[in-house]
Amino acid sequence: MKKLKFRCGTKAAIDAIAEKLNLPNDSSMQDWAYEVATAKDLGKYIKHYNLTTDEDEKFVLMEMIIQSTDRQNQDGFLEYWQIIERLLKKDFDLHVYTIHYWCCFDAESSEGFFYNTPSMRALWSDVKNKMPPKQFTQFWATTYPKTVPIPHFFKYDYADCWFRIH
Repeated sequence: MKKLKFRCGTKAAIDAIAEKLNLPNDSSMQDWAYEVATAKDLGKYIKHYNLTTDEDEKFVLMEMIIQSTDRQNQDGFLEYWQIIERLLKKDFDLHVYTIHYWCCFDAESSEGFFYNTPSMRALWSDVKNKMPPKQFTQFWATTYPKTVPIPHFFKYDYADCWFRIH
C-alpha cells in the first residue's frame, strides 16, 4: 500500500467549528476534535458537516463524528453508522488518513481495536477493493466473452457455470 499523506485539523477550522458549535477551545487541547466530541451531540456534528462546504472544517467535523461513534453504545452506533458510512464514501479522499487510523491495521489483535474499527475496516475494504468500471468491462469481456453481465443471460450462455442459490 502506498504511504498515506498525513493530515490534521487546521487551527482555522477548529476555531470556526468551536465558535459555530459553542465548544471549548484553548491552546492546551492537543487533540481538540477528540477532546470535545460527545456521543450526545453526534447528530449536531453530522448536521453541521452536511451544511459546510469548507474541506478543513469537514475534516475536523468527521474526526469528531467518528470519535462520537466510538463513544456510542451499539444501538446508538447502528442508528448513525449508515449516515456516516455514506459521508465517508462520498468524501473518501478527504478522510482517507482518518479512516486508515481508525482501521487499526497495525493492531495485532482485536484488543487493540476501537469500537468502530470493524465497521471502518469494512468500509475501507469496500472502497479500496472496488473494481473500476473500465477494469470490470475488460475483465468480463475476457472471462465471459459469450454474454453480457446480466444474470438471466448468463445462465443460458454459460449453463455449465451457472447455478442459483436460494
